[in-house]
Amino acid sequence: MHEKESLMLSSSSILNITKSEIKTIASDFVARVLEGEEDHLKALVAIKKGSELFKELESQVRQAVSGKIKLQKGEELSMFNATITEKESGVKYDFSYCEDGEWDSLNREMETIKAKLKIREDFLKTLRKEFIDEDTGEVIQPPLRTGSLGYQISIKK
Repeated sequence: MHEKESLMLSSSSILNITKSEIKTIASDFVARVLEGEEDHLKALVAIKKGSELFKELESQVRQAVSGKIKLQKGEELSMFNATITEKESGVKYDFSYCEDGEWDSLNREMETIKAKLKIREDFLKTLRKEFIDEDTGEVIQPPLRTGSLGYQISIKK
């Protein structure tokens, strides 16, 4: 951010827009890009920076307000075309803590199989053409590789 600039999100009109308005604004902007009214490279970089800015803001503000919004179980708070509810998130279970012999045994088997599968997949990735396994006579095809080209945008520090 430049010197004394600051974001005043609390007074911004962004608080009052609806989900459908967000879609409309986005569609209108894309139309301007497609019609050449907006520079496509500048738009892509600006959007990436805006996305990073809002992700960082959300992360920091969530931490700052954690526990400060008091809601009862099942209670909803509605304001600014948004609904806030309390939700448990990031739930994780550590089954190794259970001291369950069957789970421990199954987990060891799974880890062994995962390791073997990874080794086999690494081998299969090296195939560029049909391969005949001399031991079994099996004809093995290289894996199907799919993907698409896109743009990666990295923001400098």
